[in-house]
Amino acid sequence: MTRVALLLSDGFEEGEAVNVIDILRRLDVSTVILSCSTSCYLTSYHGLKIETDALLVGHLNDLFDAVLIVGGPPNTDTIGQDTSVIRFIEKHIQNGSYIGALCSAGAKVLAKNNLLGNHNYVCCGELHKNFIDGRYINQPVVVDGQFITGQDYGYTIDFAFAIAHALIGERSTRSTHICDIDWVAKHINYKRFTNY
Repeated sequence: MTRVALLLSDGFEEGEAVNVIDILRRLDVSTVILSCSTSCYLTSYHGLKIETDALLVGHLNDLFDAVLIVGGPPNTDTIGQDTSVIRFIEKHIQNGSYIGALCSAGAKVLAKNNLLGNHNYVCCGELHKNFIDGRYINQPVVVDGQFITGQDYGYTIDFAFAIAHALIGERSTRSTHICDIDWVAKHINYKRFTNY
């Protein structure tokens, strides 16, 4: 079964996290929410309290098909400075797993730690100007090899569908006429961005 790790710490952007989890789980992609903190109880950027599935420290030796990071300034500041989290991401890059970063995570986690190399990416605002790693592309979602990045909260669902497409492709288990991703998009009345 396809497994995804969503890394969170206090100050994560709740709308981004919840929508990514929702889309992936609607598509039967096993999504494990891992706290990069010392507690499974986290508070989002706007005060939403959640309980994660587990602590990252207990899964540092696990391999996932994708590792995802959402925005929220305190979240990406914390994750971008945590050497154990960066090593976890590096291990997954070396393994060929997909690495997804939404909003500030593209710049403040990936580019800041020189994880992108020559790969194209997008992030929110002008954060890319603070880092020399990677090549910034101004579009809603950028897919370049194993790196999938989304511009900001407004493109969260498109980012989630891009992750899903990388993981399950055109799988069709719900309809003989359209793939599962298009079925879910139609079910939630969403016209998705596909010009990656």
